[in-house]
Amino acid sequence: MDTASYSRWFLPLLLVCVVLSRLPLLFGGYGADGDAWRVAQTAQTLWRTGSYEVSRFPGYPLYELLLTPVIALGGSVASNTAALLVFLCSIFLFRRIITYWETPHRDLTLVIYAFLPLLWKNSAVTMDYLWGLTAILGAVLFLLRGQHLAAGVVLGLAAGFRPTHIVFVLPLLLLIPSPKKSSRTLFVSTAAGVALLCFLPAFLSPTYFAMASEFFSRTTERWTLTSLAAFAYRLVFSIGLAGTLLLGYFFFRYRLHIQHRFTHKPFLFSSAIVFTTVLLFFFLPDEREYLIAALPFLLICLSYIAAKKEFVLIGIVLVSFAFVSPDILDHSASSRTVAPTINAGIVVHEFRQRMVLRERIRTLAEIPLPDSSVVMVGMGPQFWMQVPHLVRDASVTAQLQQESARSIHGTERWYVYALKKQQMEDFRRRGYRLYYWEVIGGFLNTFIGYDLADERVEPIGTQQQ
Repeated sequence: MDTASYSRWFLPLLLVCVVLSRLPLLFGGYGADGDAWRVAQTAQTLWRTGSYEVSRFPGYPLYELLLTPVIALGGSVASNTAALLVFLCSIFLFRRIITYWETPHRDLTLVIYAFLPLLWKNSAVTMDYLWGLTAILGAVLFLLRGQHLAAGVVLGLAAGFRPTHIVFVLPLLLLIPSPKKSSRTLFVSTAAGVALLCFLPAFLSPTYFAMASEFFSRTTERWTLTSLAAFAYRLVFSIGLAGTLLLGYFFFRYRLHIQHRFTHKPFLFSSAIVFTTVLLFFFLPDEREYLIAALPFLLICLSYIAAKKEFVLIGIVLVSFAFVSPDILDHSASSRTVAPTINAGIVVHEFRQRMVLRERIRTLAEIPLPDSSVVMVGMGPQFWMQVPHLVRDASVTAQLQQESARSIHGTERWYVYALKKQQMEDFRRRGYRLYYWEVIGGFLNTFIGYDLADERVEPIGTQQQ
């Protein structure tokens, strides 16, 4: 194939491969992450009642408002497809950026980006991560073209998708020459103004401040060895253990070469984005998806360090994390133990997890319960949105300050996220029997801070049902 034909067919073929690789994930519900189902519930409530309820703190208003008609009219297939279309746009933007900078190994960089496992998984779920990343890439491209007002608008939209993205205004200032103070002021003020405008619906939501109070009551004493271990573990498994070790080797091997690269603006800027993302993640290491904003810029840094053959090897190892994941912990045990294991990769795990959860949820919901009973299931809309005979009850949700649903079969059969001790005592005093879903018992014990067995809460299993 000659150069002209290659250039003409490369991008279309890449996009077709991306779409085909995402098809298995488009039809399995909103995603394995319960937050995706909260977004869907918010959209359905807004479409049905006209009342906007933030899906979770601190609020993701722009994403939730944009997805409302998509979910209402097309369900999970439409919202997952929307994520895929946005990701395809990010490929176009990323290609423009690396072409503008004339980075090494451009086509290879684009292929690896298109199939990075964390991006692969999230380009077919109903979550805001790739919407925010695409907006950040758009802001970078506008700044490279000297369009500072447009860049500010787009970065403000990125913060509307995910509020923490406003922090990227700091590394993005590196793309504006220091003498242009008025351009910097225009960019920063525009980004802040658009972000605030996008966030107004969250502030005006009737449940927002109650949700904020509940959130901060659960986030005291955050800095523990456990949280630091979670930061390190999730940082490593954003690209996989093998990928982390290989990148560590290359960064150490070329450490002197890297020092000289900081005089090159694309490398300096990309490093600043990666550093900012990891720093944010250090303070809030809840989900490894929080590191997504760093991934395209990490690839740019690597393209300047590694030779082509080395970059091919890096790409193979990084993409393999979609299918297999070597680990040092055995997660199948009731408590995680140190043991070398080979687990399913992040994309395969996402596909399996959706199927397994759906069947277990339906099985649990069919287990007969006595009247006046409460089951703690450790999840919200992801549970009852998949069971036809469960309906959300707004009054009890408001009373317990947590998501809850009831069964239309029998009398007073409730499914809730988790009960506090005082709430359990209140239910017992009123004659209720209390249960918890055994599958998620370990998580519940960690989340609520006490042992369910000590509180005489009965387990319900679905493995053997």
